[in-house]
Amino acid sequence: MLFGKAESAFTLRFLGGLHPDGRAMQISHYPQIDIGDHDIVLIEGNNLAGCPLTKCSTGRFRISGEKIFTEEGRVLRKGDPQEKSLFRYGTFLSIPELATQEFTHPKSGKKVVVRMKRSAPEKAPAAEADQMTLSDLNEAIERIKKGQSTQTVVSSANVQQKIPAVALLAKAPPKAPAFTASKIKDAKEAQEIADIEKNGGNPVLGNGGGQ
Repeated sequence: MLFGKAESAFTLRFLGGLHPDGRAMQISHYPQIDIGDHDIVLIEGNNLAGCPLTKCSTGRFRISGEKIFTEEGRVLRKGDPQEKSLFRYGTFLSIPELATQEFTHPKSGKKVVVRMKRSAPEKAPAAEADQMTLSDLNEAIERIKKGQSTQTVVSSANVQQKIPAVALLAKAPPKAPAFTASKIKDAKEAQEIADIEKNGGNPVLGNGGGQ
């Protein structure tokens, strides 16, 4: 625990996963977390929302080989002192943690490993040699902590408790405005309307040039 206080074993609840009948529910832009993953997470709304992380997947930092990546495998670069930024985003890479996704059946306990398709390069380009390491990110977090009181992290999630959700109610579409025909200005406009009706509703284009 880098910021705040929590018990040694801490449970986060995410909407989705496997149903008892074997079907899987996967939510777009929700973090895909496997056993053995090494992450730094920013927790917010645990057990109160479908995703207990700050801005969901944005609140997860992957640690792979002591290097820091985003949820999607994007390189996290050191911040720019002139811009007063803690970090910057770099290239997307095919890190090992993104290569597979493991599911465990809730009843049988059988594990299924799904191989994910990735086309990103395996190594960061030389221009991104300033990629953040775990110690770099820890130092950045320590800088944020200065001058702030230590907080208690929201209690560990109860896996038996239902995640609250908004009830979606059907709503009738708005009524279309009543059709009102505009008045014909003159004989020329009346002739144009007659020509369009005669042509099956298609507009009639004149030859122009007096021909």
